[in-house]
Amino acid sequence: MNQDRPETRDTEAIFCHRCGRLVHSGRGEYFLVRIEAIADPAPPADGSETLAPEEPTYADLLAELENFTERELMDQVHRRLALTLCNACFRRWIENPVGDADNDAN
Repeated sequence: MNQDRPETRDTEAIFCHRCGRLVHSGRGEYFLVRIEAIADPAPPADGSETLAPEEPTYADLLAELENFTERELMDQVHRRLALTLCNACFRRWIENPVGDADNDAN
């Protein structure tokens, strides 16, 4: 055993979230990418301005919210996730992290 670097003891397998490759902790084989998404941080409009006819009212919005679970509502405001990307996948991802809008299915 190398005295300069303690032996790592992986207790769980780590896989690249993009390609599925097995990577090992302590060997520099992957990146841990943390993403935090926060809904529009501006304070909500107070409703005093005139709403256009196509804009929903507060009552409409409250009625729509009844169709969501508490978790779904929380995810619409703040969400954190962590991705493990092998070195090759990280290099491809970091150059274009938001993807190609022309190829979106939406």
